[in-house]
Amino acid sequence: MMEKSEVVCMGDQSPWAGVLLRLEVMRKQNIQSVYFIQDVDVPWVSVGCLRPKISYGWPKPLYFSLATRNPWSLDTPEVSLRAPESSLKTPKGLSRLVGGSTAQTILGMRNSRELMDLVLKMLDEEKEWAKRVSELIGTPKKENQEFDLHECRSIVEIVEKMNPTDIPVRSFVEMFADSKPLIFGNVPREHFWEVDKHGVRNVCTTCSNGKLIVPKGEVLILELASRGWAMGCTGMGYLKKSIDLRDRYLPGLPIKVCYINFNWKLNEDPINALLEIFQEKKRKRKQEVPNFNGTADKLVQYWKNRPTSVSFSILGGNLNPSFQTRIY
Repeated sequence: MMEKSEVVCMGDQSPWAGVLLRLEVMRKQNIQSVYFIQDVDVPWVSVGCLRPKISYGWPKPLYFSLATRNPWSLDTPEVSLRAPESSLKTPKGLSRLVGGSTAQTILGMRNSRELMDLVLKMLDEEKEWAKRVSELIGTPKKENQEFDLHECRSIVEIVEKMNPTDIPVRSFVEMFADSKPLIFGNVPREHFWEVDKHGVRNVCTTCSNGKLIVPKGEVLILELASRGWAMGCTGMGYLKKSIDLRDRYLPGLPIKVCYINFNWKLNEDPINALLEIFQEKKRKRKQEVPNFNGTADKLVQYWKNRPTSVSFSILGGNLNPSFQTRIY
């Protein structure tokens, strides 16, 4: 059992996209923390295609499951410089899995070779982009720090291999196999999943024997808060909804959040370096040279707060983490 002083390091279903770095800086600050894989979520977003595949770009609304980011690309959820992006052949800022409608979870498909191949392909593509950025700004290569993941046999092994700490990787499903959610009975059943032994989930209705009861995302932080734990994150998109549910069903329950933000700095700004190449192309062709001052600043602001395990392992730099705790 965890101590109440510990922080649960929250994140999406793809911990290599930032969560593992948060875990590392918290450990360096002597903040007692743990990490649970969000393995009760589905591995991809349903778009109606027959087989799972990789989709490139930011969806609207902004939700994704297994995915990778490409830091220092010219594409973010709010800003996309399509002309330089096309000219310089830079990647989209996000690669994500999409597929058909499914009730299967990451837990149930954690050993799927098809799923593993797609995840490894996204990570390889991020690695190649990071190397390109490294060459652009003159960062010394760090071959000895790169992750060799192709021998991994499951999603869990990928996470364990990339985990920079000695903190064990845990599972929310395993956690609730050991102890039923404390808030179950106070919060309506539609806010919980039933998960069978094959890893298939459905909205909780019958509480059948042999099925695990796991809180959905909007009440998961209420469950963790009820156990006396704090949540560690960069941001939490569903926090307002969780607070509304708390006020309705668990009034007075404090929600403690430890915000971990980064100010990732490299020896040179990759965004301005990329845009300078594009502008030089325009000059040589005697074409109008666009000014990207305000837009470039927005791109830099976005990426410096979103380092990833793969890109940081290649590019290095200083993460400059900061911490702020709030109680709601």
